[in-house]
Amino acid sequence: MNCKYAAVLSGVILTVFLSSCNGRSPDLPSKTDGTPTTLAEQIQIAKVSEIPFAESDAAFITLSDEGIEADGAGVSIDGAQITIREGGSYILSGTLSDGSLVIDCGKSQEVSILLRDAHISSADGAALYVISADAVRLYTDENTQNSLASSYDFSLKADSNVDAALFSKEDLYLSGAGTLSVVSTYGHGIVSKDDLTVLSGSYTVQSASHGISGKDSVTVLDGQFSIDSGKDGIHAENKDDESLGNLYLADGIFHVAAIGDGLSASAAMQIDGGSYTLTTGGGAAFGEQHTDEKFGGDRHGWMSGWLNDSSQNMEQTDDSAAVDSAKGIKAQTALYITSGTFAIDAADDALHSNGDLSIADGSFQLSTGDDGMHADNALSLLGGDINIAQSYEGLEGTTITLSGGHVSVTASDDGVNAAGGTDGSGFLGFGGGRDMFSSDGVSAVVISGGYLYLNADGDGLDSNGDLTISGGEIFVDGPTNGANGAVDCAGEAIITGGTLIAVGSSQMAEGFDAASTQGVALVTLQQTQNAAALALYDGNDNLLLSHTPQKSYHSVYVSCPEMIVGKTYTLVTGSLQTEIAMNDTVVGSSGFGMGGFGGGNGNRGDRGDMGQIPGGNGTRGERPDIETDENGNPMIPEMPEGGFGFGGKADDAFPGGMTPPEVLQDGQIPDDMAKGGQMPGGSMPQGGFGGMVPPGGNGS
Repeated sequence: MNCKYAAVLSGVILTVFLSSCNGRSPDLPSKTDGTPTTLAEQIQIAKVSEIPFAESDAAFITLSDEGIEADGAGVSIDGAQITIREGGSYILSGTLSDGSLVIDCGKSQEVSILLRDAHISSADGAALYVISADAVRLYTDENTQNSLASSYDFSLKADSNVDAALFSKEDLYLSGAGTLSVVSTYGHGIVSKDDLTVLSGSYTVQSASHGISGKDSVTVLDGQFSIDSGKDGIHAENKDDESLGNLYLADGIFHVAAIGDGLSASAAMQIDGGSYTLTTGGGAAFGEQHTDEKFGGDRHGWMSGWLNDSSQNMEQTDDSAAVDSAKGIKAQTALYITSGTFAIDAADDALHSNGDLSIADGSFQLSTGDDGMHADNALSLLGGDINIAQSYEGLEGTTITLSGGHVSVTASDDGVNAAGGTDGSGFLGFGGGRDMFSSDGVSAVVISGGYLYLNADGDGLDSNGDLTISGGEIFVDGPTNGANGAVDCAGEAIITGGTLIAVGSSQMAEGFDAASTQGVALVTLQQTQNAAALALYDGNDNLLLSHTPQKSYHSVYVSCPEMIVGKTYTLVTGSLQTEIAMNDTVVGSSGFGMGGFGGGNGNRGDRGDMGQIPGGNGTRGERPDIETDENGNPMIPEMPEGGFGFGGKADDAFPGGMTPPEVLQDGQIPDDMAKGGQMPGGSMPQGGFGGMVPPGGNGS
């Protein structure tokens, strides 16, 4: 493959990227299985490993502190500075301990440079500086070691934007079969203020700032990279044009240790292969310390949805500060991964997109101090082997779609969270901090295939909108605390296919909606099970489902295609056996919620008015009016003298017209409660509240 072909190839890549600005997806053709065709499959990419020009046509430059020699036209020497003023081919060898190579020729001229055991260090600026050319192509010769280094503090020249050991104002191409080491004590390693393309070669970069950076784009077709950087490892950013700043990686081996992001693009990023070992911000152990003091958990503290300015809880998207972001892989408009092997240990999100994030295939081992995978818009998992071993939240996006692949998540908060925002913005911070009274109408979790395992201390499956399950295998080891649930849905929760086993606490457990067409049961156990294995059998003792949770649980969701209305099933949890009579498609009891219970027929009941007594119709109450301050934040009412009557005198002041409870003598039962242990409208069920079917109301 010649250099002209490489230029055409880069142009094709960038054309695809340009279509992805403003959140639009690249218009890639699809295979018969629905996955996008990679650019590498569309274009046969030849690896450049040989010199693209004859040595007889090249000028030779020999580097030496005793005196630089040049054999050929187009080269001028001024002390320790070499300047190439004409297009053509050049071969460099030797060592220059304090000097520089400058390329300054016509805008229409191309320069090709072959490094053959060449070493240039500079204490006064860039070791290699491209001022003007149509393009510069830098090759490393086979079996050679080459280096470019700068020990200059670039901040001392305020009137210059040169800030890298290898700095180019023009298109820069890197390739070859040798090794290039780049060291920048105070600045970036390699920078192109236009397009930067790497076709092959081996690179070691140590820099105080970005390791490898391109303004319009960075394209890597192959190569081996070891990068240790004070900011991002590989960085593409154009502050003047939001459609530029794209990053495309077709193949290669990458080892990146970055204080900032591992891979970063201010526009779109696409990865079609390669092996990536990325450590950012020191790793997950150095991530933000999330606090879970408020009911339902909150990464910013108790009642932060009320008491803190909302901007403090928004996802960080402004990376103007040097190391505000320490994500593994980050893209501004869209992130697409079709293949590759990824081992990421990140202080911030492992994979992050301010637009869409799509995974078609690949192997992922992720540990993170925040989200495993985050998308401001749509998060789509079509395939791949994904293991999120450590995270605050596992999968987060406005919409989350799982149609294939094998996904395993461990999260200290929600396992899957379709929220489109932070957890800390809801009324009183209950139920994960979001508005529990209504769906946001936008968020959704849709599962149609694949395998999903969640081990979550917060909600397991959490959607601020609808939850739809039509296929796949889903196993949820949910929370042990009563503030969260294995399944939490603000909109409709519907199951029409697939298999589901979800365990967790019972206080916030919610049933599925009556629109479900596949049998599903929510069982509240008589007693908590401590990581006991569970199994579901049909009437003929055939095993339908089984799972061994990793933690204790008090409620169980089970659903599979074999669960049919009119049949009876047995759920075995440790030493307990519970009979499940499928009198309807959806059976079981729902939890207390914020008012009222689910209906007696087992369908998912809407939440009732605040304080509704069991036996109501289960309709969803209107959110109470809350007085706000000038900034729109809810105002907390003042505590009346004597408190709210809890533990005070009978005549203590009560807010809002509340009537204090009648003061009774020891052992006396209120007149409106029947004796004999009965509750209003029904009897106390065996096992206490945990297994009760709410009296009255249809709960539909």
